[in-house]
Amino acid sequence: MKWSLIIILLFFSQVEMFCQNLFTEECFVGGVTAAGRTAYSFIDGSFKIKWEDNYKIKAAYVLTYRYGKPKSVPFTVNNVEYSWDVGTQVGEEQIGNTNTGYFAVNVKNIIDNVNIQNDTISVSMNGLDTSPEIIAQGWYSLQFLFFYTSPTISDTCCIRIYTASKKQTESQSYKFEKPNYRSNTDVGFSIYSDRITNYYQDRTCIGINSTSIGCIWGEDATNIAAGGVRGHFYYENGQLFGLDDDTANTQVYRSDGIAVINDYLSDQQEQALYLNPVNINLSGYNPHPAFFIVYTPNCSLPQGEMPRSQSTCRRQAPNRGQPDYTEPIEFSAIPGYDHYAWTPAARLSDSTIANPICNADSSGWYRVRMWNDDEDGACAQTIPVFLTVGKVPRPKSLQIIPSTCPANTGKIIFGGMDGKAPFQYTVNGEKKNSSMFENLAPGSYELSVQDALGCLWDSTVMLDLSPFQTAAFTANPDSGYSPLQVVFQNQSTNATSYVWLMDGEPFSNSPNYTGYTFADTGTFTVALIAYRIDETCADTAFATIRVAEGVKMIVPNIITPNNDGRNDALVAQTGGVAIMRWEVRNRWGNLLHSGEATNPPPALTLWSPEENQYPDGVYTVIITARGNSGEVKDLGVQVSLK
Repeated sequence: MKWSLIIILLFFSQVEMFCQNLFTEECFVGGVTAAGRTAYSFIDGSFKIKWEDNYKIKAAYVLTYRYGKPKSVPFTVNNVEYSWDVGTQVGEEQIGNTNTGYFAVNVKNIIDNVNIQNDTISVSMNGLDTSPEIIAQGWYSLQFLFFYTSPTISDTCCIRIYTASKKQTESQSYKFEKPNYRSNTDVGFSIYSDRITNYYQDRTCIGINSTSIGCIWGEDATNIAAGGVRGHFYYENGQLFGLDDDTANTQVYRSDGIAVINDYLSDQQEQALYLNPVNINLSGYNPHPAFFIVYTPNCSLPQGEMPRSQSTCRRQAPNRGQPDYTEPIEFSAIPGYDHYAWTPAARLSDSTIANPICNADSSGWYRVRMWNDDEDGACAQTIPVFLTVGKVPRPKSLQIIPSTCPANTGKIIFGGMDGKAPFQYTVNGEKKNSSMFENLAPGSYELSVQDALGCLWDSTVMLDLSPFQTAAFTANPDSGYSPLQVVFQNQSTNATSYVWLMDGEPFSNSPNYTGYTFADTGTFTVALIAYRIDETCADTAFATIRVAEGVKMIVPNIITPNNDGRNDALVAQTGGVAIMRWEVRNRWGNLLHSGEATNPPPALTLWSPEENQYPDGVYTVIITARGNSGEVKDLGVQVSLK
């Protein structure tokens, strides 16, 4: 003991002491049992606890520790599945080891689903993260504490759970408050360690107030090699009892991780605890995630209950593009105390009252310390509350599969849900537990999802029509000069009837309409509606036809140059003409008149003879015109002069 004491004193002189995280200090009429085993990320197994048929579970906590930031993993307790995630962390992250960089203790409340039928607990977990970039990252070991009541237990029990707040790559020193315990009752100590080998030089020596209470090394009887030591015990009616290979005496030794520590406690309010790995492994592979103190209080305590877990929801913002927000929730402590202190205080309306309003935007642990003035805090209670902030159960994928025609075959499939399962899905008022809705008609649908926490998501979607038949046709050509003849070729499939439309007006029901002449200029929309069986089952194809003005010439065949103002000259009606030349010849072919015009007006005078200038008779007018389209048109007209 002498050498161990020297090491502890040297360590104490070099390292400042810090209080360990007090996760809970709860007092109630009943008992506590604690046990666990290393999961070592791939080993399943079982262990014993203290349990009788008349026990009633009051609280149930499971602890683990993690290296790095591994992904969420499931674990089972008596075939009931739970999961670890970083939201269950207690305290701050600490230096873990040289490979992962982080060490953190995590705690989960499993009271809602835990199933205890006898004194055997079976567990399984595969928490090893196989990421090649980070060695040894993962979740390790499972340590359980069960609080219970029983008609056969009449005395009050207090249990403190302290979690690590020191680096795991060096010796650790802590302070804890001296329990206000009743004389002639046990103050029990239990250690939760892991990954300590069977070699004596790999031991951790433990001291309280500069006195060694022994060293631990190896593994429990319920663990595999290098599984570490966990103090398995139960505490009832003021007495500590060991389970498995743990013995309720005044020393820890090897795999015995519990001790009665009354004789080690000083008269000071603050007590010192030392965890001194003799062979300090800078890789941090000998962690000490927690220790436990149990005792019988020497004071009366207010009676009452408070929720150990509460939940609220993130809500959708009322306007698109705005962030989700958290629904406020009221915490509730045990009534009757003079003082309350909630931690963390951030996002609480008032951390010093029994029932503050919380506006947290993520899940996590809160704790409330409760004490009375006349006890000066000696019989305070600290109760943890886990707040679950449910996400908006928004699907990460939402498949909207159109309905084919004429049957209603549309589908809406929700996938990749945020939130807590199970989910209830609603589509236009129809509620289902499955994520697929089938046989849907085209139209608008109101969607909503509600998860197990009551969190909601809603949206509106359109389910389109995807006809079994397809409407298709070609238009050749689709542009040109008037008069333009276009040939339409129907290429529709699986249709039973058709309607052709020109600018929205039907002009044919023929399935094989071959052609159409566009006499006028302009832009025209041609549509083909292809029906299948039912008129509501339709698909439509469109084509745009653009018609420019072609070469147009209208020349009268008689003129009467008598100066009466009517038909005195030969006037041609033109359109689409770029340049135009013409000649007037008599019946012997003699040229009487000629002319030329560029971009002629719509009414162009070709020949304007004077009265009696030429004898009555038939004259020939020869016209050559080049249109804007490049078309050349020759025209010969016999004109009678009277």
